[in-house]
Amino acid sequence: MSIDDIFNKEELDLISKNIKIDNRIYTKDELILLRSNIIDGIFSKSSKNGDLQKANEEFYDIIEKIDKVCD
Repeated sequence: MSIDDIFNKEELDLISKNIKIDNRIYTKDELILLRSNIIDGIFSKSSKNGDLQKANEEFYDIIEKIDKVCD
């Protein structure tokens, strides 16, 4: 499935800030790897200043969309 079919522009911009993505068709395995990289990025944030919670909230919908596509 094309990455543009899954995410809107704001979500793509948010993902692109942390992970390199291309405008192409992704397999389910690649989407699962993308999801894993997003989660790793979330957990690399500091919990002391609230960055972890903020990142979790920002990426929640993106992770949910990947889960729906991969099910």
